[in-house]
This record gives sequence, C-alpha cells and structure tokens, in this order.
Amino acid sequence: GAQLLMDTIEWNFGVDIDDYVMVDYDAFIELVNLLGGITIHDVTEKEAKYMRDEVNRPKFKEGTNTNVDGRTAMWYCRIRYVDNDFGRTQRQRKVITSIISKVTKTNPFKLIDIVKQVLPNISTSLEQNDLLALGVGAFFKYIRYDIVQQQIPAEGTWWNERVYGQDVLKMNFEKNKTLLKEFIYE
Repeated sequence: GAQLLMDTIEWNFGVDIDDYVMVDYDAFIELVNLLGGITIHDVTEKEAKYMRDEVNRPKFKEGTNTNVDGRTAMWYCRIRYVDNDFGRTQRQRKVITSIISKVTKTNPFKLIDIVKQVLPNISTSLEQNDLLALGVGAFFKYIRYDIVQQQIPAEGTWWNERVYGQDVLKMNFEKNKTLLKEFIYE
C-alpha cells in the first residue's frame, strides 16, 4: 500500500515523505476532459504509429497533438512497447507537464469545481479540505514556477544485470540518493 511505498522510498533514498495523493485512471481521464483536453508535444513517429494502429486513434500524429482527450492521454502514458520503461515514464512526465500548463491557464474558480468533481476518485492521506486548500494554494503560489524533473535512476547510474536467470536493473543507490536529495532540497 501507500504507506509501505513511502517507507521504501524514505529508506532507500533518505527523503522524508509526509503524505501522498494517488490519482486513479478514472480521475486522470476526468481531469484531462474537464480541462478541455491537453496538448502533447514531441510525439515520435513510433509513438504515433502505435497510437493509430494499436489504440485506434487514427488522427494521432508525429509532432504536436492538440485537444487530446483524457482516454487518449492515458493510453499515450501507458505505451510500453515502442521503447522501454524510461521512455514510458518520460511520456508520463510530458503529459503531467502538459496538464500543469493547462491548469495555469484555467480560471481558478473553474479549477475548484474541477477538483471537487475529481476528488472522489483520488486516494490520499490528507483530509479533503487540506487537499483542496493545498491545491488552491499551489495554484496561487507555486504553479507558475518552472517545472523541473529528475529521473531516478539517473542517466549513467544504472546498468542491466542477470540475476538468477532474470534480467534486472541495478543501480548505484548512493549516487541516486545524493542526486535526489540535491534535486529536492537544493
């Protein structure tokens, strides 16, 4: 569950996690739709072909796709057969960045209504009023900051290895721990 995940991250990377917010597929789809769709930039031809052929999104194209609905955005995030997990998480970060960009251009009163509609599909350790206050506060205080991202394991700190006949990803935990702490706290 969420607590074990937070404990695992805290133990392995030495960062403090106080609370969590978990958005399920329905909340994700609903959020994107209530925002009126999003724009996804830098779509590769492989990604576009997968979306057209495997997900039946015939208009999905290489480059920039505008007014992407929630279900299409979710499928784009979940593509895993055109490259690897690092590519998949990059797509997820790209979509989250697009959602945040759309949120910054949305009327705050409309955002409050959207949050209230999506809230039933969100699991969190926060009280609903605290979550709503955090969301509204973030809109006015933090949402216009530059978005920065850090992939863990970071480039050059991991390698593939075969253990007991299984392919596994090994990484330098100390290097990643240092990088994550620097990224968050500095």
